[in-house]
Amino acid sequence: MELSTIIAFFIGFTELFNWDALGAIGETIGVIGVIISLTYLAYQIRSRNTESRLAAITEWTNQWKERTGSFAENSQLSALWIKGAARYDSLTSEELVQYAAHCGRLFRIAEGLFNQRNQGHLD
Repeated sequence: MELSTIIAFFIGFTELFNWDALGAIGETIGVIGVIISLTYLAYQIRSRNTESRLAAITEWTNQWKERTGSFAENSQLSALWIKGAARYDSLTSEELVQYAAHCGRLFRIAEGLFNQRNQGHLD
């Protein structure tokens, strides 16, 4: 094949197409690709937020179950809780420390739940 034949072929080939129209088609395909990518990204972010929310709920639920489960496992703690709730001023110094520590833990869990809800992590 001669060089002049190859050049003539490409010149004839380029005359068949409107390069501006082909450029516009390429840009349109690019825009469609960007829209698909952004849609997929939005879906992934939404899925991750849902997973994060579920993980937060699970964590706080586990902490609450652990803390309140100690009442069922420890009869002395249950008795202390009842005594402290009914007659706080009748607690001894040791009982007062135990009662306050347990209340503090429950309040910290409740505070964490409150903050998570305010930040939109819990429904």
